[in-house]
Amino acid sequence: MILKTTNGGLNWFFSNFPSGYNNLYSIIFTDSNTGIAVGDGGRILKTTNGGSNWISETSGTNNILLSTFFSDSNNGYAVGQDGFIIKTKDGGTTWVQQSSGTNYWLNSIYFIGNNGFTVGDNGTIIKLTQPDSYLWTPSTGLSATNIANPLANPVNTVNYTVTATTNGCIALDSLIVHVISITANAGTDKTITCGSIAQLDNVITNYPGNDTLQYHWSPATGLNNDTISNPTATIINNITYTVSVTSESGCIAIDSITVFVDPLTADVGTDKTITCGSIAQIDNVTTNYSEMVPYNITGHRLLV
Repeated sequence: MILKTTNGGLNWFFSNFPSGYNNLYSIIFTDSNTGIAVGDGGRILKTTNGGSNWISETSGTNNILLSTFFSDSNNGYAVGQDGFIIKTKDGGTTWVQQSSGTNYWLNSIYFIGNNGFTVGDNGTIIKLTQPDSYLWTPSTGLSATNIANPLANPVNTVNYTVTATTNGCIALDSLIVHVISITANAGTDKTITCGSIAQLDNVITNYPGNDTLQYHWSPATGLNNDTISNPTATIINNITYTVSVTSESGCIAIDSITVFVDPLTADVGTDKTITCGSIAQIDNVTTNYSEMVPYNITGHRLLV
């Protein structure tokens, strides 16, 4: 069971957590709302509302967990049966096994600053040391350069190197964050008759984010709007438009489309032969001109 008090221990009530019969042996809170409890069968429970409700997390083990401790809101350990140690870097959501070098049961763990100690059967004492400092380079796209697990949001592929320092000892490692460039597709080329209007297709991208994308068409010649996804073009000569699509984080994709303009032609019909004094009816002049005028009819019911 898990009991909770809200009046300094004068009264206690049961907390809600997933059903099960695993004994629980240790509990810790990293702030007033977030807590972790561990017990039999590798059971780990987590609360994010001050212990009123608990959910099960996956520990990756069936070993008994006897003690848990967090050195900060993200980094924590649990220890127990047969020298078993697991570590989390994301506040208790995922756990990874660590090597303890012993098979003796570990009964308790505690941290002071970056130094932790776990103790257990047969007088076992193990010291765990976290780095005193971290330094990530380059800083491009990082949320911080001096923590263990910063967020990375680069617009191009970056090779990051971290330097971890502990009691004067230095360790280095690196990783690459591969960035797949976003692409833009402005659609197919268009052909219109001189004087007509070309409706450009909506630009399609593979951008996965929720940012509002910015559009810029160049040149702006003949366009009704050079900052939207699908402007119209009214031109009298062939022209190639280039569109750049930019996300709020600075990702850019570029594509182009050509609008070809056919010359305007006129046909006055066939030659006429009349008798002197008669009247010749000249045929209607026909052209290849066709006007396309865009209308916004969204939401209307069309009957004819």
